[in-house]
Amino acid sequence: MPNQDFRYEAIQLRLTAVERQQAVTEVTIRTIAEDVSVIKANTSRIVWVVLLSIIGAAISFILRGGLNVPLV
Repeated sequence: MPNQDFRYEAIQLRLTAVERQQAVTEVTIRTIAEDVSVIKANTSRIVWVVLLSIIGAAISFILRGGLNVPLV
């Protein structure tokens, strides 16, 4: 019986370690998911800023007469 008790305790310790590691991994994954969400939001804002800057530059170019073609 002592051998079985030892094996039971060893299995219990391993199970506890696995459960602890799983909990840590879940928290890490949740944190990474939140970070990715923030990165996606910031990337979206940066894309909007770049696109609006290009559109603004094009409109400014047109309003300053950049599309006027001199008649030859």
